[in-house]
Amino acid sequence: MWSANGTAAQTFWASWSGGYHTLVNVGSGKVLDISGGSGDDGWHSHDANNFWDYGDVLHLGIDDCERGDLISWEGHIAIYLGDDTIIEAALDYVEYNSVWAWGTPRGVLRLFQ
Repeated sequence: MWSANGTAAQTFWASWSGGYHTLVNVGSGKVLDISGGSGDDGWHSHDANNFWDYGDVLHLGIDDCERGDLISWEGHIAIYLGDDTIIEAALDYVEYNSVWAWGTPRGVLRLFQ
């Protein structure tokens, strides 16, 4: 994890292709990948739950959330943007919402330290 510094290394764009969303780093062109993930339920909730259960990431409480962290609910993950705002994607949309739009999150996943 690194503190936010406004560089391309910490900037991602979302693309949609073949029924999947991809988060791509604008500096490196590398993508966010969940090892062992599977989208066999049609809404990718299995991927979200695998990431929570088996992801090699730091698990935190919602009160410790920082910009860029992943917010996790049962079957859903979104990216925290700050000010109680998330960006989230499903099969046919990408939108901004309140952190509380899906109810109380089960926690926070921090990818980097």
